[in-house]
Amino acid sequence: MNIQEYIQRLALALVVIAGFLVKAAIGMSLPVTEFTLDNGMNIIVIEDHRSPVVMQAVVYKVGSADEETGKTGLAHFFEHLMFKGTTKYPKNSIDLLLDENGAERNAYTTLETTVYFTRAKADMLETLMSIESDRMQNLVLTPEVLETERKVVQEERRMRMESDPFGAAFERMNATTFKTHPYGRPIIGAPEDVANLSLDDANRFYRAHYMPSNAILLVVGDVKPADVNTLAQAYFGPVQNRVVATRAPRKAEALPTTAERLEMQDARVTDTTLFRTYNMGPNAGITPREAAANAVLASILGSNSQSRLIKQLVTRDSVATTVNTSYRGSTDEIGLFYVIATPRSTVDVSDLERRIDIMLQDVKTNGVTQLELQDAVNTAAAIDIYARDSAVSLGTEAAEVLASGRDIKFIDEVSAALVELKSADIQAAAQKVFDANRSVTLIMRPKS
Repeated sequence: MNIQEYIQRLALALVVIAGFLVKAAIGMSLPVTEFTLDNGMNIIVIEDHRSPVVMQAVVYKVGSADEETGKTGLAHFFEHLMFKGTTKYPKNSIDLLLDENGAERNAYTTLETTVYFTRAKADMLETLMSIESDRMQNLVLTPEVLETERKVVQEERRMRMESDPFGAAFERMNATTFKTHPYGRPIIGAPEDVANLSLDDANRFYRAHYMPSNAILLVVGDVKPADVNTLAQAYFGPVQNRVVATRAPRKAEALPTTAERLEMQDARVTDTTLFRTYNMGPNAGITPREAAANAVLASILGSNSQSRLIKQLVTRDSVATTVNTSYRGSTDEIGLFYVIATPRSTVDVSDLERRIDIMLQDVKTNGVTQLELQDAVNTAAAIDIYARDSAVSLGTEAAEVLASGRDIKFIDEVSAALVELKSADIQAAAQKVFDANRSVTLIMRPKS
């Protein structure tokens, strides 16, 4: 995999992780209804009657940052195990049932959550609730299932990390950025931990986290809230909480005060690449206006061919082949800003880095133009409009807002803030983000 392919894959991942901060340009624009079952399960319904489709997502408030030391990878492991069958729906029967009805399903794990979602015909909602409520309480785990999925996860890790130099680079950067905080752990798990996870570990994790009070049911599409309420009461209402769901306190980590630099070499790499992460500090109290400004800053600098860094360094000066900037702001505790760039073969990476730093400093000193700001807002609005045509896109956007610990109204609040942004907001964001003392820079070079 070359760096261009890796950046594309990373960009797609970051859309899942923080898309709501970029896409929330015109607000939900659709009716939203919320209610809570007696067992504590939160239900959110977003009506969209444009097509006879429904997307159901169950968002569990447990991710890789909630794992115990030495047990990393469990949250992601469950992303696989939850598809293996229950007492009511034995092995393979769920896949067969959904395939026969043309339903699409998937799951993903983040630092904070594990999300399971299915898109199907609207008249299948009762079946989807039956499946998910049964998986919440009656998952069947056996030694054979565990070992089969362990091999799958280990192969996935080999493909993403051991066999992918850029994946390995990000894993090392992440561990350097967060030395004690659990955000520094790989979501897919450390290889030795995955190899040693036991059936008892899995069962304890399931009992501790997979229950109504630790979940959000999100239903998006051609549905009526009253009908969703009736079905949710029938299928999820009887499910009992095994324990009181709590998140273990996370060890606070002081903000860095010195820039760090790393070097890696790999014979599979053809192009020298610069990776940089800025630790933005506490994220829980971020305002909608700040979130919008951070997302727009990333858009203005390096998200498309008209972005400032790409236009100058790739198109005009021809000193880089790729430049990309991204903002990850959906985590509970700490925000991150990424800069990735690849110099042309005739350009030294240190020269490209110097040019990038000059341009970042210029934004801090002089801000951005009104035209740049308006173009970024318009782009966000266009992405948002396109996203609203997909129940899955709309649903996962809402799921990530909820998963970050924010109210669903945060989407509309970011939308309102986005259209009110001034150049001064973007400059203030740059001044906060681009603090060299909070950065980790890694240079990946080809190994001859």
